[in-house]
Amino acid sequence: MKKIYSSIKIIIIFLAIILIACSIVNSIYLFNPFTFKRDSITPRDWHDYRTPIEVVYYYGDTTKGWTELNKVKDKKEAIYIIKQLKKANEIKYSKKDYFIPIESRGREYKVVIRRPIGNSTYLNLMQFDFFDNGDIIELGNTIYIKLTKEIQELLLNRLSPKN
Repeated sequence: MKKIYSSIKIIIIFLAIILIACSIVNSIYLFNPFTFKRDSITPRDWHDYRTPIEVVYYYGDTTKGWTELNKVKDKKEAIYIIKQLKKANEIKYSKKDYFIPIESRGREYKVVIRRPIGNSTYLNLMQFDFFDNGDIIELGNTIYIKLTKEIQELLLNRLSPKN
């Protein structure tokens, strides 16, 4: 009988250690190392995607360059954007198609998901460009993704003047 109780105690202690470790990993990292899938959206190692993290929204101007419009220091928002992009469809598109016609594409924006790694130094985890009159983003030089309605709404909300 004592063996059974000591075995149960060992199992409970072991499970408690596992739960505590999982809780720590979930509070520090955006992804779990066991379920993380490296792909064109998340090309880095799982441990690069950790807190603190920022989502920075920029507006592009041909004369002034990039202007920061909004900065959100929220792990949940970064995870949401990444998950929405993973759900979206990667499409075959050329750089030539993406930038034409110039008149109808609207304002150009950039979204950067980054992690501070020192004084004014950041590790860019993801960066993509898009236009307010379009539903396609450029992620890297050859990857184009059709945005979902949910991510379009979030991006345009974050880029509106009221924020």
